[in-house]
Amino acid sequence: MKAAAELDDDGQLTHFYLSGSAPWAKNPPTRQRAFILSDTDWAEADLFHAAAELANLKRLRRLPDEATKWLDQFIAFQLPSGNFIATIPADNAELTWYHELVILHGLMLAGAFVGLPAVDAAIHRAALFHLNETQPDHATHHPWALAAFVRHPECRPMAESMLHAMTSHFPNGLDVLSRILLADALWLLEREERVIPWQ
Repeated sequence: MKAAAELDDDGQLTHFYLSGSAPWAKNPPTRQRAFILSDTDWAEADLFHAAAELANLKRLRRLPDEATKWLDQFIAFQLPSGNFIATIPADNAELTWYHELVILHGLMLAGAFVGLPAVDAAIHRAALFHLNETQPDHATHHPWALAAFVRHPECRPMAESMLHAMTSHFPNGLDVLSRILLADALWLLEREERVIPWQ
């Protein structure tokens, strides 16, 4: 697997993604339950890789059944409480929240190209989990999965908290990652035609 970057006409970074064989071309994971904290690196990489592959397939107007089956299998790891990571008392809460947010962001990007109701439901469950459990300013200063909280009215206080944490941490201007994540959020919301002005 290789990392790649997309640049616009001015040479500015617009997106970062992984290239190589699609996640659904590999053997499916054998785990039958939620992830544990040590699983998160490959889970996150696979989701962002899936999003890049699905974007390319969308341009070619073809979507293999294996891709939708892979996403179905991925969301089957979600716990009823909405989280994807099964924690133990020794796990660091802030680190777990961070990885949960990154997984949710990747799931939203990959799910945007498929339109599965089950994926949308999984995203909503995860957003509610974060609303009830995550302290954004402790988890990260970057707006991971921001669109998941904007799209559901009951979760918008989480979005506001994330934006406050971001702007407080970067008072002199946002870093590159924050700009990319905000661009992702805007793209996702525009794609759904659910852009909601802040009141």
